[in-house]
Amino acid sequence: MKKAYILFFYIFLIQLACVNNKYKDFTQTPTGLYYRLLIMGEGNKPQKGEIITALITIFSRDKDTVFHSQKPITFLYEAKPYADEFISMLNEGDSAEFILNSEKFRNNSTGIDLKIPIDNVELLVQISIKKIRTAEAYEYEKIWEQEDPEMKERELLNLFLKENNINGSQYFKSGIYILPVNNVIETDSVVAGSIVSIHIKGVFLNGKIFDSTYARNQPLEIVYGKPLQIIKGLEIALKGMKKGEKSKIIIPSQLAFGSVGSPEIIPPYTTLIYDLEIVNIKN
Repeated sequence: MKKAYILFFYIFLIQLACVNNKYKDFTQTPTGLYYRLLIMGEGNKPQKGEIITALITIFSRDKDTVFHSQKPITFLYEAKPYADEFISMLNEGDSAEFILNSEKFRNNSTGIDLKIPIDNVELLVQISIKKIRTAEAYEYEKIWEQEDPEMKERELLNLFLKENNINGSQYFKSGIYILPVNNVIETDSVVAGSIVSIHIKGVFLNGKIFDSTYARNQPLEIVYGKPLQIIKGLEIALKGMKKGEKSKIIIPSQLAFGSVGSPEIIPPYTTLIYDLEIVNIKN
């Protein structure tokens, strides 16, 4: 009985709002904004600092004049208290119409400049929220849209270095990035002809493991300097390392598996990260 009463009261309030509204089929917010939801999406509302892609068409109230109509736009949502009210009401996937004064539309997060010659023009704004994502996700999205695979790899690597606060110039050596993990006092180091036993764990930039001698509990043994045993990037990293030394190695594809990759394991143009440990050296 109580639930039925609450539902009746809610319907009554909606009907009352519609009666008091001067625009048929539109609902008025407490701030005086009129809106009509056309499609209800299933996503979340935008948060300040997120990136929104939306299709926005702006008419005069009577639809005699189109002030803005084009392909979807992408913008940073700044959550401005007054100007962004109409955006804050929508979820990802929603489509709606708003009636608002041109002054209220000015300086909102969309960055649309209507260039209306007179003030206080009544607008009909149609907006469809296509996508909402974090700024970080948007950066990756832009990179993956790159058609040049080498450029895509380079930008993904630069973004990885930035997100992990890795100073590229500090750790860059002969085309790879070497980040020492520990210090050792051993005197013997890897030189040409050394028989070297190593542990490696290889991962992609997203952290997914593709190889690990640790998991197999079996170090890899190589003769340093002998061709076709390991990728060039690991060969560069090993030179001069000492027994017990550990490093994290970031290797661009040019010094890994290049434009071909490794079938079913490493895609073409893929930067790799290795945890590298020198288990033993025989000189």
